[in-house]
Amino acid sequence: MSGEDTRQRILDYDRCWITRWSDWLENSRALYAMPAQSVLGQVGCLPGRTIAFRRELLVQVLPRFLSQRFLGVFLEGAAIFGLFSFVALLLVAAGESRASIAGLVIAGFSVGGVAYSLAVTQLTRRWQPRQLMIGGGSLCAATFVGLAFDPVWQIQLMLYTAMGIGFYTLHGCIQVEASELSTTARGTAMSMHSLSFFLGHAAGPALYGLGFAWLGASTSVLLGGVVVMLTGLMCARYLRRVRL
Repeated sequence: MSGEDTRQRILDYDRCWITRWSDWLENSRALYAMPAQSVLGQVGCLPGRTIAFRRELLVQVLPRFLSQRFLGVFLEGAAIFGLFSFVALLLVAAGESRASIAGLVIAGFSVGGVAYSLAVTQLTRRWQPRQLMIGGGSLCAATFVGLAFDPVWQIQLMLYTAMGIGFYTLHGCIQVEASELSTTARGTAMSMHSLSFFLGHAAGPALYGLGFAWLGASTSVLLGGVVVMLTGLMCARYLRRVRL
C-alpha cells in the first residue's frame, strides 16, 4: 500500500519562536513520524495540503467520488468535527464558561483515539469491517444524543472520549476501503479521500451554525447524530469487504 504526501514548511519560520517551533514539528512529521509508521506496518493519515491530480486518474474514480466512497468521509467530517467549533457554546448552556474546560473536553476525543489504537487489533480480529462501521456510527450517534441534553462537563468529557472511539472505528474502515479504490492510483484515491474529509471539516461549522440559528442547539446536535448513524449504515451497506 502506498500514498502521496508533501513535506511542508512554515512560511518565514524565523519570524518568532512559535513559527520556528511549528516548522520543527512539521519537519519532524515528514522526516520521522510518517516513515516510522511505514516501518511499523501502519497506515497513517496523509495530511498534506498540496494535491496534484491527473485527469485520467480522476475519470476512473469520479463515479465513486460522487457516490458513497467519498461521501461517507465527507459526512463524518462535517457532523463530528463541525461540532467542535460549538463545544464552548454547549458548555455555556450547561453552566460551564471556562475556556480551559472546553479544551479539556475536546481532548477527550483524542483520548478515545488512543483507546481505539490500543484495541484495534482485537476489534478487527473479532468483528467484520461492516460490523465495525455500524458499531462506530452507533457509538458516535449515542454520544450526540447525550450531548443534546446539555450534561455537566464531566459527562461531556466522557461522551467525547466515547465519540473518539466510535469515530476512529468508523473512519479506519472507510480509509482502508479508500486505499483500495484504485490499485493503479492509490495516491490519488487517498488524496481525494483527504480532500472530501477536509471539505467536511470546512462545511460542518457553517452547517451547524445555520442549524443552531434556525433549529436550536439540541435539535442540531441530534441531527448530527442521525447523520453519523446513517453514515455508518451507508458505509456498511456499500463498502463490504472480507475480514481484515
